[in-house]
Amino acid sequence: MRFRNVWVRELARYRHKEYMLPDALLDAYAGDYGQDAKRSLQVRRAADGLLTANIGEGDVVLHAMSMTRFYAPAMDFECEFHFTDSKKEVEISIGGPNGSRLQKLSP
Repeated sequence: MRFRNVWVRELARYRHKEYMLPDALLDAYAGDYGQDAKRSLQVRRAADGLLTANIGEGDVVLHAMSMTRFYAPAMDFECEFHFTDSKKEVEISIGGPNGSRLQKLSP
């Protein structure tokens, strides 16, 4: 059996530009979010100005792509924080554009 025309290319490093955010902003985002026992998310501070999220399958490292939006380079996971005077929410999407909004339960 012969193989011809096999092309190998390097994959792109990341699909988003990354930002380093102030520690105070990352501290504000850290906490427990949820609607019920099945829909919960724990966001914690990590080293080097990053966040981690526990999504049930273990912790994933979140990189900032804006002041409010984060993504996980290892999987198709994105989240966006929506903070106003009366509400603190995070919108998460795994594998597609349809997301779920979770309320912040604790700091």
